[in-house]
Amino acid sequence: MSKTLAPDRVKQICALHIECEGLARQTFDKAIIIGGLLAEAKADLGHGEWLPFVQANLPFTDRTARNYMRLHERRGELKSETVSDLTGAYRMLTEPKPPEISAEETAEVKRLLGSLKSNLEDVQSNLEDVQSKLTPEQFREWHEVEFPPENGQTMPEAVGQALQNLNNGSAAK
Repeated sequence: MSKTLAPDRVKQICALHIECEGLARQTFDKAIIIGGLLAEAKADLGHGEWLPFVQANLPFTDRTARNYMRLHERRGELKSETVSDLTGAYRMLTEPKPPEISAEETAEVKRLLGSLKSNLEDVQSNLEDVQSKLTPEQFREWHEVEFPPENGQTMPEAVGQALQNLNNGSAAK
């Protein structure tokens, strides 16, 4: 048998919840106002005067002051995200934002990827061509060549050397 709560108790729970949400919203709004006042105060102070001012006059740390100012600075963004409490706001402010990429940067990345794909297709084609000309023994020797080369050669130099060695009948090791 399941018990039901008295309607008065349910009503009280709902009313208190709504009151808590309202108080959280008021706290958030007041924190934004504090941030604006702090930002104005900091702008009015000379270089090096901010930290002594906070320590001498405010009942919170410089870190809390910076958090308030960040809330004020990004208030539009926070309100558009429907953040209604300080914990959610601080969390959002500390989450890394993905970098914005311009249309030009996107186009450049696409161009470079296309070029890379073309180059990889050329390399694949060249490898297939070389492999088709190798005997099974030459193919095994080809796979024994160290890549990347440890002797300071560039990759094209190392590939050229390996091909020359294969044409001469020996593998570079």
